[in-house]
Order: sequence, then structure tokens, then C-alpha cells
Amino acid sequence: MQTKKEKAEQQRKIIIAQRKMIKEYRKTGKKPEGWSPDVDVRMKKDAEDDAEIKERRAQYWKERNAAEQREKEKILNQSERLKIFSAINGLLAKMQEVEVWKDKIRLSDSGKKNVFADAIIEYLDTLPNDTRRIEACMDIIKICRNMAVNLQRV
Repeated sequence: MQTKKEKAEQQRKIIIAQRKMIKEYRKTGKKPEGWSPDVDVRMKKDAEDDAEIKERRAQYWKERNAAEQREKEKILNQSERLKIFSAINGLLAKMQEVEVWKDKIRLSDSGKKNVFADAIIEYLDTLPNDTRRIEACMDIIKICRNMAVNLQRV
């Protein structure tokens, strides 16, 4: 009586022999001697197993690529958020700087909330250098002083 181990070894040898016949058949196109319906069954089963393995591999790579894409999108989203936060922080810092400057030049409360004053400050910030800002301020002072003089005459 054969043990389980001996039976398994015998079955393994049969499968190896069948696969050798299948390999020879694929090379030559002719069925070798000893070919039996069991070899046909083995060839069909191996083909099914190969197809299943290919399907599993394809599914694995599909899932892996999808996971990588999600990770890339996550990184891009984080990068975009950082850019937005950086821009917001920059704007907040600029607004704080303008408010400090308004306090420094002692604008009245109504002047601090005046859009005209904000517009002048924004305009001066667009100028390329301090010399140009000084010239612009002097021009603004001349215009405003002349207008004040004209309004007082009337």
C-alpha cells in the first residue's frame, strides 16, 4: 500500500511527464507518443490556470496603478493647498503691514477705513522704487493742496 507522500510524488511525476508532452506538442505541432485524454485535460487546465494568473496579475497592476494615481493626486492636492495657504498668509501679512503703516502715519479712523486711502497705498506699492514713490507722493500732495485752496475760495 502506498503512502500519501508516495502517491503525491507519483502524481507529480505524471504531471511533469504530461507537461513535457505538451511542450513537445507546442514545439512540433504533433502529439507525441503516449498522448492520452488526460494530457488534453492537463493542457486545458494549465491554460485555464495561466489565464487566471494573467488575470490576477492584470488586476494587481490595475489596482497598483490606481493606488499610485490616487497618491499622486493626494500629493498634488496637498501641494495646491500649501500654495493657497501660502498666498493667503502673504495677503494677510500685507494687510497687516498696511494697517501698521496707517497707524504709523496717524490716519484718522475714517481715513483708515477709506477706500481712497487704500487705493493710494496700493498704487504706491506698484511703483518700482522709493524715488518714484516720493515723486508720486509729492504730486498727490500738490494736487490735494491746490484742490483745498480752490475749495476754500469758493
